[in-house]
Amino acid sequence: MKIADFPVGLQFFYMGIYRAVNDPSTDSIISWGKNNKSFIIWNAPEFLANILSNCGAMMCDDFKEFYSSLKEYGFVKISGEHRMEFGHKYFVRGRPDLLKKMQAKSHARSRRICFIAKQARERNLANGLDRLRIR
Repeated sequence: MKIADFPVGLQFFYMGIYRAVNDPSTDSIISWGKNNKSFIIWNAPEFLANILSNCGAMMCDDFKEFYSSLKEYGFVKISGEHRMEFGHKYFVRGRPDLLKKMQAKSHARSRRICFIAKQARERNLANGLDRLRIR
């Protein structure tokens, strides 16, 4: 898929994962699930070595970070016969236009997480300054 096939302004993570799942040459590593609303990682070592590490668009250094990003972007782990199957109602085969809806929801969640993290950093800084204050 070309970048032009995706909605304008879409985050690279969405394009990277969609392209990897949609690429028939990687079906032995990662492919669409049976319902076409999920993807299955069939070969984790190959996924890490050949897809995740070579796809700067996903911006993940390891599987743990990738899994965290999936959760942040609203994917859920699907239990069943496949141990590494992830889905989202807007992650649909043949419908990259729906990714924009997915992004809007995760973007609001990301802003909330960033705000909470910023508050925690500010509290830590204030506590550190308080400890350094000469009495």
